[in-house]
Amino acid sequence: MAAAGTRPELLDVLGRAIDGIESKYMTQGQWTMPSSLKLTLAADDTPITFPMQRGAQPAEMARLHKAANPSPFGKGKETVVDESVRKAHELKPGGFDGTVPAEVLEKVRGELVPDATSISAKLHKVNVYEKGGFFAEHRDTPRSDTHFGSLVVLLPSYHKGGALALSHAGQSATVDWARTAIRDLTGESGYSYYCSWDPHAEARRAQEAAHTPSATLRYAAFFGDAQHSVCPVTDGSRITLAYELYRDGTPDPASDALLLRAEACRAAFAAIADDASFMPGGGHLGFECAHLYEEKE
Repeated sequence: MAAAGTRPELLDVLGRAIDGIESKYMTQGQWTMPSSLKLTLAADDTPITFPMQRGAQPAEMARLHKAANPSPFGKGKETVVDESVRKAHELKPGGFDGTVPAEVLEKVRGELVPDATSISAKLHKVNVYEKGGFFAEHRDTPRSDTHFGSLVVLLPSYHKGGALALSHAGQSATVDWARTAIRDLTGESGYSYYCSWDPHAEARRAQEAAHTPSATLRYAAFFGDAQHSVCPVTDGSRITLAYELYRDGTPDPASDALLLRAEACRAAFAAIADDASFMPGGGHLGFECAHLYEEKE
């Protein structure tokens, strides 16, 4: 057993071990589409094609809007539609291969759940946020013991605004595709203002209307217990694929350094438990977890 005089040192070791555990709550990236994505609509023989040409977007969005339904959200045990909280439309995906590349899933696994042997992404729906659309801060609803997060994939089409804002345990991040990829998504070099006397204004408008974004799918993945919101779309249409992320049921004890840091915490707790002078009358010692873990773990 550890001597009584070492108790403060043991607590210090435990504190450092706990502070040393760091886990990302979100990650992001992009991949190139192997071919154009064609979204099949109910009662419409002509699919919606992505990347979407900017000039064709108003007509295509009218077709998409007609096939979509107002987006609900969970409120307690109910599912409701309230445009003061969420102004968007959605439709069930169909007619295309929504498979996420293996290398993308591996990146998400390694950064969010490194103790999982593998993860999978289940395509849930297509979300459509048109001008004025938004979603107030919320958390996603867990659907099973192995459902750990969400994956949002942006389809290439013209839009401005609509940033994804995330926060968790005092940390925050903003994924603003409309700003970071403005030239690709809009055909503009910046937010443009046209003057009536500008002799090149009409030519620039025509060039922007003819612009088609690159075949790039940008994504963000995050834990379901992270607070997140969609900021108002100020122009165009922000169209995303929403996936549910699931992990396998068996943690890999030989995974990366995250589990080694967890083992350091376990050893520090064990050392304190072996110290006869610590809480001789009994008591409780613990620390608050930052993420929602499966009960069986």
